[in-house]
Amino acid sequence: MRNSIKKRYRSIYLLGITMMSMALLASCDDEGAEYVDELDTIVTRYDESFDFEGVQTYVMPDTVVYVPEVSIKSESREEFDEAVLKQVAENFEKMGYIRLEENADGSEDPDVIVTISLMERDIYAVYPYPGDWYDYWDWYDWGYWGFPWIGPGYSPYYPPYWGVYSYSTGTLVVDMIQPVQIDEENHVPVIWNGLFNGIASYGLDERMLEGIDQMFEQSPYLSQQ
Repeated sequence: MRNSIKKRYRSIYLLGITMMSMALLASCDDEGAEYVDELDTIVTRYDESFDFEGVQTYVMPDTVVYVPEVSIKSESREEFDEAVLKQVAENFEKMGYIRLEENADGSEDPDVIVTISLMERDIYAVYPYPGDWYDYWDWYDWGYWGFPWIGPGYSPYYPPYWGVYSYSTGTLVVDMIQPVQIDEENHVPVIWNGLFNGIASYGLDERMLEGIDQMFEQSPYLSQQ
């Protein structure tokens, strides 16, 4: 499994490139962070055993999942969701992907599914047991996309060699999953994962959009062009 990390404006050293807490990032700079965006970190990981060549179509739910659910103004959430989903979709389009419309009858299955979530509290994970902390897929109406078998009891599976991660509050997570391969424990394999650590609020600023763009810039293997 390969990892790509980019920190804007200042370079940092992450031990084992596996921890993403804001406190750790700040402590890596002796002078401390002068601006909020100096703490932004973008991490991308992918399954080296997966062949991305030929992956062309995807579906993506029209909402961002907040983990756990929080009570924020619906107007703010809708605006935030719309901006994030639009930016992710535009990047996939630039890489040659076609987004399929919601498809309940299964007449045209996508090659992959893309999900987007935002961590609303610190979450610590030790793989290979992702189901212990990431079971929120039942919040999606998967039957609407022709995948009624994904829901309660199913969880995204990250290869164990992805290591230990700490998702701090404000981490935006983009997962690409392969829906057709389910193991006996109902784990759906994640083949690509992008993380943007540094969203301290729901402000729709250039920093957030640039962070999403950077996920794709450092993932050239996704390109179908």
